[in-house]
Amino acid sequence: MLFILAAVAAHNSTKFMKDEKYFKQFQQRIQPFAKMMAKAADVIKDQDVSSFPILVLSELPINIGINIVEKEKLNAPWNINASTLEELVARQVIATEKVEDFKLVYKNSDPDLCLLILSKEDANFVFVPRN
Repeated sequence: MLFILAAVAAHNSTKFMKDEKYFKQFQQRIQPFAKMMAKAADVIKDQDVSSFPILVLSELPINIGINIVEKEKLNAPWNINASTLEELVARQVIATEKVEDFKLVYKNSDPDLCLLILSKEDANFVFVPRN
């Protein structure tokens, strides 16, 4: 099951995750990277970097977090970077006044993976099962 946390840009951006067909396609596209993403999230938690790892999927290269998948090198649909709530707050991706709300949603979705999906049109936080 997928949970939409917030639409960061446009109000219609939540449409992509409400569409069951699109969600299934999305799950299929990230499946080859699921173990790698889960491992990155676990390392962030296990090494006490943060209790709130966030994986950033982007069509274009970005300077957030640590790159774990380069789109062009692996013929992947996205670049995938491992980041944290703290970094996204510091970079003002997440507003300071929304941090407690974010933490509540995050804790209620544990052990799912938290993804920030960036596209040319919009951005969404989603939680997906680790499988």
